[in-house]
Amino acid sequence: MNYTIKTITLVGTQITVASASVYFNQPLYILESKACPSFECPAYNYTCPPCDFTHGNPLGCGNRPSGCPPCQFDDDEFYVHQPCNPQYWKWEDIQLNTPLRRTIPGNTVTSNFLQFRYYPTPDCIGYRISAKYYKGTCSLSADFRNFHPVAKGGAKAILSEQIDPNMILCPSSYMLTVVDYQDVYYKSYPYDTLFIAVKNDGVIDMEFEILLEPIPVEEPPVTPVTCQEAHPDFQCVNDNELVYNLTEYAINTFLKFSFTIDQCSNITWITSFLQNDIDLYISETPDVSPTNFDWSSTYSFDELITIQGCPDAGSTSKTYYFGIYMFYTSNYQFWVTTKAINTLRDISTPPILSGQYALFDTSYIRNEQLNKTERCDNYDRNCLIYFPLYPRVSVNSLWPTPGIYYVEGFQSPRFLNTYVTTEETPAQNVYQFGIILSLLVDSVRYNYINPEDLPGFKVHFLNRLFTASAKPISGEIPLVNSVQSECSYDSFLEVEKELNHIIEGLDQVDYTLINGKRYSLDLLTYDDRYYACKAMAESFLELDTSHELSNTTMCFETENLTIYYSDPCCSRFASFDKCCRSRVIDAPVTTLLSINEDAVDENCAFPSCTISVLNDFAQSIIGSQLDPCRVTSEDENYLKQNMYDTFRDCKETLIVDTPCQNDQQCQLYYNDTGAFCNHRSGLCYAPRAAAEKLYILCILDNIYPSLKHEVFTKYQIPVTSANLEIIDQFHQIYLENDCFTPYNIDSNIRKIFHYHFDASILQFCFPMVSGLDKSTPSEVYDSCYQGVYTAVWVDDQYSQGVCLQFIRCGWMGETGNTGHYNEADLIDACLEIPTAQATAGHYCGDCSDPFLSCFSDLTLTTEETCTEKFACYNPIADDYTYSYQLPTASTVEECTEQYGSCNTTCGYSCGGYGCRLSNASPTGSCPDVLGYQGYLTVDPANNQDYCTYYYMESSQCASVSGQYLDCSSFDVETCTICNRSPELGCGNFGLLCFQQPLPCTNKQDCENSGKCSDEIYFSKQFLNYPAYQPKCVFPRDYDISYNATQPSCKLEMSQDSPFGCFLFTNVSLVEQSACEAAGGFWWTQAVTQAECNAYEPVCLGFEQSEAAYFLPFTKRFNNKTEDDCACANQQWVKPFEWSPGVWQPANAVPLKWIPINATQPYDHITEYGNALYFEKLFNEFNVANFKRTTLLYKSEILCRISSVKNSLQSLSCSCSTDGSSECFDTLNPPIISVIKPCYAPPQSFPVLPHNNTLSFPLGSIDTGACVSISVGEISLNSFLSKKILALSSNFVSYQVAPDYSIYNSDRAIIGRVLEDGVILEFFTNGTNSFEICLSNQLELDPKNYPHLDFAFVIDENAGHVEPLNCLVTHETAPNIYCCTVSKIEPISKYLLIERIENWQAEVYKPFSPSSTRMLYTLAVFYLILSIYGLGNLGFFLYLKFFATESLKFVHLLFLFLTMFCFIRMIYFFILPQGNIIDQSANVGEYILVVLPTFLYFTSFTIVVVIWYTLTTNSFSSNLFKRMYRLIFLINLVLYILFIVIVLVFNFTKEKTPPTCGGRILAEYTNTSPQKVVSILYAVLQSVLSLAIGLAFMYYGKKIYNRLSEIKTRSDASDIQKKKVLYIGVICSSGFILHCVFIIILVSANPSNVIFSFIGLVVTEIIPVVTLFFFNNQFPWNKVTENAKKKLSNLSNSSTRSSDSNSIQLSSNMDTSMSSSTTRPSSSKASASPPSAYSKEPIVYLNNNNR
Repeated sequence: MNYTIKTITLVGTQITVASASVYFNQPLYILESKACPSFECPAYNYTCPPCDFTHGNPLGCGNRPSGCPPCQFDDDEFYVHQPCNPQYWKWEDIQLNTPLRRTIPGNTVTSNFLQFRYYPTPDCIGYRISAKYYKGTCSLSADFRNFHPVAKGGAKAILSEQIDPNMILCPSSYMLTVVDYQDVYYKSYPYDTLFIAVKNDGVIDMEFEILLEPIPVEEPPVTPVTCQEAHPDFQCVNDNELVYNLTEYAINTFLKFSFTIDQCSNITWITSFLQNDIDLYISETPDVSPTNFDWSSTYSFDELITIQGCPDAGSTSKTYYFGIYMFYTSNYQFWVTTKAINTLRDISTPPILSGQYALFDTSYIRNEQLNKTERCDNYDRNCLIYFPLYPRVSVNSLWPTPGIYYVEGFQSPRFLNTYVTTEETPAQNVYQFGIILSLLVDSVRYNYINPEDLPGFKVHFLNRLFTASAKPISGEIPLVNSVQSECSYDSFLEVEKELNHIIEGLDQVDYTLINGKRYSLDLLTYDDRYYACKAMAESFLELDTSHELSNTTMCFETENLTIYYSDPCCSRFASFDKCCRSRVIDAPVTTLLSINEDAVDENCAFPSCTISVLNDFAQSIIGSQLDPCRVTSEDENYLKQNMYDTFRDCKETLIVDTPCQNDQQCQLYYNDTGAFCNHRSGLCYAPRAAAEKLYILCILDNIYPSLKHEVFTKYQIPVTSANLEIIDQFHQIYLENDCFTPYNIDSNIRKIFHYHFDASILQFCFPMVSGLDKSTPSEVYDSCYQGVYTAVWVDDQYSQGVCLQFIRCGWMGETGNTGHYNEADLIDACLEIPTAQATAGHYCGDCSDPFLSCFSDLTLTTEETCTEKFACYNPIADDYTYSYQLPTASTVEECTEQYGSCNTTCGYSCGGYGCRLSNASPTGSCPDVLGYQGYLTVDPANNQDYCTYYYMESSQCASVSGQYLDCSSFDVETCTICNRSPELGCGNFGLLCFQQPLPCTNKQDCENSGKCSDEIYFSKQFLNYPAYQPKCVFPRDYDISYNATQPSCKLEMSQDSPFGCFLFTNVSLVEQSACEAAGGFWWTQAVTQAECNAYEPVCLGFEQSEAAYFLPFTKRFNNKTEDDCACANQQWVKPFEWSPGVWQPANAVPLKWIPINATQPYDHITEYGNALYFEKLFNEFNVANFKRTTLLYKSEILCRISSVKNSLQSLSCSCSTDGSSECFDTLNPPIISVIKPCYAPPQSFPVLPHNNTLSFPLGSIDTGACVSISVGEISLNSFLSKKILALSSNFVSYQVAPDYSIYNSDRAIIGRVLEDGVILEFFTNGTNSFEICLSNQLELDPKNYPHLDFAFVIDENAGHVEPLNCLVTHETAPNIYCCTVSKIEPISKYLLIERIENWQAEVYKPFSPSSTRMLYTLAVFYLILSIYGLGNLGFFLYLKFFATESLKFVHLLFLFLTMFCFIRMIYFFILPQGNIIDQSANVGEYILVVLPTFLYFTSFTIVVVIWYTLTTNSFSSNLFKRMYRLIFLINLVLYILFIVIVLVFNFTKEKTPPTCGGRILAEYTNTSPQKVVSILYAVLQSVLSLAIGLAFMYYGKKIYNRLSEIKTRSDASDIQKKKVLYIGVICSSGFILHCVFIIILVSANPSNVIFSFIGLVVTEIIPVVTLFFFNNQFPWNKVTENAKKKLSNLSNSSTRSSDSNSIQLSSNMDTSMSSSTTRPSSSKASASPPSAYSKEPIVYLNNNNR
């Protein structure tokens, strides 16, 4: 069996994992089992059936038949007592055997849930609840009583997340009541309504399918079966029989049992949760233990496992030995059965999550040589190294997230709530598994299996997989070879497309899903399509890791856990005791030794570029050691801490009570005239809305602007708005219905949030955190939050009906409130107005406090006696809310001098009383007695159960024959000890006593008293450890316990304090001698100021544990010394403060004569309506913080991906079979570094060599923001002058720009670059400006470029920049130039330049002024010739249409010459304007440059052909056809060459030269075809020019000789001879010089306009002028009728004289294109005189034979 090994970075960790597949020839199955133990159900009460709380109840939810007792509610918290109230509960009825697929939205701050209900039938059956997870994780819970899934769990729960959950409910099994967790159980049957809850604890939406199925229940056998013990240490159990014990067993207890079969059977073990979690271990041998077993199930809470077993060969039976392990103190119930209903389930059946989790304990791996075994019997905890996988076509070992990321010490929020959207195809007939070889987390490497040892491992199957015939899979298969997939460029492009899709969508990703995107991106790099190419690239590299001594605070990778855990720069454990300081360490340094260039040459295209990219790829591997892209906790907390501090501080200063003495103080404080000083409480009262707005103003004044900007933008509030201007608008946004008091913000009335645990651990914890929103901090560090139990926020709000029940009856005084009556009774009592008051219609009292019941004195029955008196209020009494036993006084002085209150107590007394009854309930539950709820207690002396009823009066206790208990008999010292603690000599008292405070009654006692803040650690009773008693403190546990990454206290055994962990499980440690003997420190409560001040200072810092439930920025005392504390920037403070007693004289308030409304003598003290929803306001800013933090994660993703992916894309292209140099066309310059500046403090970062820097002074980054910026380099050489060789006919070239030139938008040269530039990619917004400092490599040129500046690059290829007009500063040591830059775009490029003054107005100057003048002169020359030619062509048209002149060769000659001149004229007119780009030839240039040359050759070849024809001796009738054919063929060849040149240059032109993204310098050159064609074209021009020149010379001489042979001489013939001579000499010279001109252009490439000017005048303009002049057809004299006749006679004369074909000198090279030609009669032509009307410019052929 082959396997594959891969190493990838996974959300900040590095993991190496092997994966393999075992193939079968048929599908594989697991067994799904359900079973209940045999049981005879009791009779069902059909008359009064159990309560039905479903929608299907025909009587209505919760209603029973008439005459039946009403449904009882066992819990009055979290609306559980109102299961039918739709305001609190929304549920769905579920039916048997009907799966429901549902989705639960995620939530960032609490848990969402769905509730399902089922009303069981009277049948004696069991139920199986199963769920399949498609997305997300959840917890499943159920109960036959209503429960709140978030605040309190059900009696049955599955808390494991990585599980395929199954919950079995049987009529015989016990259930733990959700009312009271003190060992109160009940039998399930007869069933009440079944409440099922599925809770989503994550931030991502959870998708699941839930199914409820029936389980038949067998009746017990008539004759009880007695099993036979197989081993004396093991209790045997019967088949299908419930085994239970409700007695608690100590933690770590291991109870042994055995089960025997006598035939092959499918055996199912099922445990059912009672008090705490228990685990199951099974073995075929008696030496079973939690460390030695064959099968196990250790989920939370229920266990279910099925195997197939058979008696061994030769045996009639087989015994399985198993143990029940108490993970915590617990009891147990379970059953083993061979009678389960089993269903085969294909292991490839979706969904992926449940499909994989169902494969637990199906196999294990073992290496015999190493004696090493790795198992997977619990995906939630134990599938750490080895784990079976859901079978997929592409093996994926990293999704679902490997369990090792969830175990102690590794778990991090970055791995929670990840979800990968995958279309992975299930694979049939295959079993897959993964093996984690090593893991690198926070710089520590955990090596689990050496890859070289893998071939020694074998996979062993455990009889839990089956074929379709239910035959179990067994045996072992060895691992053999490591293999790797081949890199495919096409496949890489597929996965790259997926990567890009995720990256492009990051800006739209919700902040709650960003971790999932991070995980998904990393997971794509694990994909074979990506990883194979990465492995190929790595195979070209030779890396070496060495060690160097370095003085640093960084933490480098290590395998030595001892060193790691002792280094505060690495381990959070060590940072608890010490500060991270620079230290000399042996740091590993990975370097690139070499690149295998031979392999690159052999396998890759463009090797030089490939090697350059490989260097960058290697640096990305090397640079990953420092992980510059990583988002640190400091980055994450930068905004978060400001937000939490702001909300907490504003509540602390504004929501708390504000003392006052007069109204003016309150009005000034709240800035509201409606505020007043309430003398009853001595506190300021302000209208609710005013208090709320002041709170909002505090938030806006102190929150970081970046967060405020996010919120303002959402509501389209101008970000520049002053806070005071928008308070009203902002207040309106966050109003929601709530219960409130008209004044101030009373958190006892408003909607609040509790940070809630499972109720079963509250006895181990400090009081629950509660507050107006989820920013509320913990008052004290609580070890309960360290990560074992989930803590979530639960809201608590009064409904409108309950809110309006808070009323007071004024005349009733202290009893006139709902604290003494329920609403209805209070109203009735209030209407019974005493006679005196009813008669007067008034009562004497005071109602000035809007929150409290009025004060009334019913003895004062007249207005006169009433208004003379004063009420004396004690404003700082501890509990003034319902305490109104206040005196009255006749004067103010009497009140203030005789009465008052103290802010502290003057001692304690022992309080508490109740009644104790014997308890005979078999389930341990206590019945209600006389309306009192009973609590179970146990007398340790006789182990007898009792029920205690608190606050039952002695007479009531006697009436039920109980024992009355009164705590007042104990003194303060023994008060809290004497409860369940006979070992301390207190007897079996059986009642929980408590210390109650004694108020101070005078000023002297008050001022002599006080309180130390250490009381918080003593006032709470933890478990059975008494309150207010000394603590025994031990050092904190330094093991990695319960996922806490800092030293912690053992949960359920101890609690944290400033000095260590105080143990509360051993009550005897209350004695000093016992504590010190156990090695503890005896800590007593400070009761005096001296004792309180004697505490030494301790270091106070933030709790830094990951994967815990501590509220953000919880402070905790640690073990640092004062020096280390200061080094770590933490607080060195005394742990406790003394609060001295302060006596406050009573406030005298005049009594009033208050009218009574007889019909409604009561009033409401609360209102219901719109009020500020504090949590909505906080959540708004919390979401803004998440969004900002999400930007950090997005920048991390972009940063990680940008370098590696871009390199791999090019390498996978280059080094695959279809590679080419084009693979590097889109390659971006490499990222050199990543920097992360923040708002504060100012920071400076080195970039590039030569002391270049980027600096971010205070204010350059948005307030409270941090940004991520990648730094790259622009090579100075990329601004070298670029030029492509053009056609050799480009005899005029633009000025070549100097090297390193830069240009403005008009392409004008404005300066040059002085240094390599900087590329900055801003991954996040928030940068306003920064300072860039660069040095100069080039010498300055102040003469040409007087201004130093920095420039923003617009187009690097074109050299187009935008100078920034900086005020550049120069520093000489080092030699750098600096500029403050504010022009910032997502990708920005900056250069140090020198430039001209007015760079914006500079225009493009392709030529010098003198060159421009010469070019325009040439254009004018060609313009004149064009006009002349057009004039002649116009005259030809006139003759054609008005004089019926036939078309002649001279017409064709003029047409081509005119076209040539016209195009040349256009070319030279537009050339000086720079509109022809010689670097990129195009069709327009071909027409303007190349075409005229061919027209030029065409024109002169016409003359040469005519001359050639005139000099031939063979005249025939088809002579002109031959001429036409010859001219046509010559020009056909020429124009075919023209088309070839156009095609070659247009379709083979060079793209931008490959530079590997600026890594190498490349020259701009023509392509090889272009070079060949260009040379051939130059040769063609030269050859043609030379040939035409020689032809004019040769044929001109022949014609001249023939004209000389004419015997008849005339002036005309002499002129004709001269003209032939001129034409021949001028044209032959011109073309021969044109040949030389072309040769010089090609060989010397002078690019000199003067040379080109002279050359063109000599070789083109003069020959054209010559032809125009000697072939002029335009009659300059006025054409008269006589002239026309002469022309006609000339024609006739020519006809008459043509008795033979004779050569004549004529004025017409007007050889008619008539075809009526005759063959010459002789080889010699006879000469005849020319016509008298002939102009005779050139020789013509007379072919008009009539």
